Amino acid sequence: MSDKQRQFDMDEWLLDSQLGQLTDAQHREVMEALRKNPSLAERDHRLQRLLQPLDAFTTTPPPNYLVDKVLDRIAAQNEDLPVVPESALMSGDDYGDGRRSVFSFREMLALAAMLTFVMLILVPGLANVRAKSRQIACADNLHRIGQGVLAYAADNTNALPAVASAAREGTWLRDAKTTKPYAPNSRGRYLLLRLRYVNQCDSFVCPSHGDAKPLAVPNAHAFSDFPDPANCSYDSQNMAGPSVRLTSSSDLPYMADANPLFEGGKFHAIDPLRSNSRNHNGGVGQNVLFLDGHARWTQDPNCGVRGDNIWQAGSLRHYRGTEKPTCPEDAFLVP
Repeated sequence: MSDKQRQFDMDEWLLDSQLGQLTDAQHREVMEALRKNPSLAERDHRLQRLLQPLDAFTTTPPPNYLVDKVLDRIAAQNEDLPVVPESALMSGDDYGDGRRSVFSFREMLALAAMLTFVMLILVPGLANVRAKSRQIACADNLHRIGQGVLAYAADNTNALPAVASAAREGTWLRDAKTTKPYAPNSRGRYLLLRLRYVNQCDSFVCPSHGDAKPLAVPNAHAFSDFPDPANCSYDSQNMAGPSVRLTSSSDLPYMADANPLFEGGKFHAIDPLRSNSRNHNGGVGQNVLFLDGHARWTQDPNCGVRGDNIWQAGSLRHYRGTEKPTCPEDAFLVP
């Protein structure tokens, strides 16, 4: 296969990936190609932004009684029509232009059934388009945050946003059952807003996260952290662990949709290897931002360096809020 044909096939796969039409094997191949090919990753990002306006389409799911209601309406309309013997009806030839005077009941019934069928097909399709559009908008948020991270690192000798405090001796879990001081990891990513590396507060809110709400204050730069946990839909690398810098592996996930193990500030004993973020439709997948600045959608949380799970610290299964990454390449995204 020529390089031109291979590129054409991959571009088709990028579109199919955005529309959720790939098999798991094809999706993994696309993700690997995006990881290895920055220009392909940029084309994928442009495609995401191109499809984003599809979210403007809105529709209401049809009620369960729609078919019965249509049939009742047709029956009521036909009750008002005079009953004319078939022999008395004029044929098409009698009109000269081939038109008939009225639709028969059978034709109207067939038309109603066809319209109902089309609605039942289109409405779920539009819902899928809107969900895909929200995924794209979410990835665009992370890409924007990623550009802020790169700019921050460039101004701070490749350091990533972090707040030097009691974090290494405290707990990053809000409702942890411990006497250690609360030192939220979110203060690090809030630096991007506070220092104006990211200017839009709503960049930190996933459009698919129903409980999230953008930070709405006159001066976001006067705070040291998000006033409400709902102001940020994303979790980021636990910076209380081993030192991570921009020069670390570009495959290292830095931020993603919220970690389902710590939803609501509490630890939930679920299987991290099979659990996706609940931001998108209750757990169909998550967008992940990597240290090289690109964001991509994945239906598998084991997308870190060499298949590392982004929700866990090493292989730990239970947490009190004091756990840290086990090594610089261990992605451990926390609130």
